[in-house]
Amino acid sequence: MNTRAAAVQILNRLPFPFRQYELAMRRFFAQQAYDQNDRDFIDLIVKGVIIYHKQLDFIIKQIVRRPFQKLETMALNLLRVGVLQKTRLQLPDFAVVNETVEAARQLGRADLAGLVNATLRHTPAYEVWHKELEQFPLVEKLAIEFSHPEWLVARWLVNFGEAATRQLLAFNNEYQAICWRHNPRYSDWPTLYKELVAQGYQVQIIALQPYGFFQSLINRDVCSRARYFKKAPARYKIIVRAWQCNYWTRSRRKLFWICVRHREAKQHILPN
Repeated sequence: MNTRAAAVQILNRLPFPFRQYELAMRRFFAQQAYDQNDRDFIDLIVKGVIIYHKQLDFIIKQIVRRPFQKLETMALNLLRVGVLQKTRLQLPDFAVVNETVEAARQLGRADLAGLVNATLRHTPAYEVWHKELEQFPLVEKLAIEFSHPEWLVARWLVNFGEAATRQLLAFNNEYQAICWRHNPRYSDWPTLYKELVAQGYQVQIIALQPYGFFQSLINRDVCSRARYFKKAPARYKIIVRAWQCNYWTRSRRKLFWICVRHREAKQHILPN
């Protein structure tokens, strides 16, 4: 099956709101053979639908004539995958329509091909659906635009104001570059750094204390065999940066997992 069909199949297996998607993807790829480029694209689509599902559903509601609540899971995920490609990934229209319609057929739902085709061909431009969104109250509008829970948007608006809330919401949806942590058990940092540079990798140092944290586009095969460094979640980078700014202390453990900028970390620490 093509990559769009694979993404839809993974999404169909996830209980809403898409819990344990990484486990579902590992199980799927253990049974299906895809090269690394296709895996990356499937991962991009699945994560994109999870991140932007509220925005995607809002756009779909502007197009589909039948009641939104009556759309079955297969149809809804096909439409989400298609609309994501047009609105967020901005892929060519013909490729989005043809590949997503073909995905419906490959999944054994040729009866949904017409719905998918019509919906994707009439997907409104950003200016059109965003104009509709302007009619909503601020909390609901931001929740849909940035696909976040209304209760969280409301809390941030009270604590930080509209401008900072928009920054937080936008940052929380951005792609987070892979961060690596130096493993001091097997090599000292200067030696590891020289080896990576010698192999042609560009290394962006984030911090050297308490460990060496860095960003680099390291080949995944190399990473799986290497003992000298480990993949670190994006939150570690935020914590390390806050630690560098002397904002990471025992009395301030309630650090937001998202920050607008490294130098603005202080204003995003929750009070005790």
